[in-house]
Amino acid sequence: MPVCLHKISSDYSNLCFKCKQERGTYMHCFWSCDKIQFYWKGIHHELEKILKIRMVFSPAMFLLNLVLANLAIANVLS
Repeated sequence: MPVCLHKISSDYSNLCFKCKQERGTYMHCFWSCDKIQFYWKGIHHELEKILKIRMVFSPAMFLLNLVLANLAIANVLS
């Protein structure tokens, strides 16, 4: 991660590798970066289509696989 590399050596930028606009923390690089959000939204959309359910769009579910049945499924699609 850019922030970690920057702590090791100031030769490295602490900015995100993808957008180069925000600090490159784990959360930003794997979830909140605009460039990666496009990917996650696509995955979310395809999963809803395949499973025919509405799913909560959260980093806990998509990055950590933390799924609570009553929270992850908002409602069943008809």
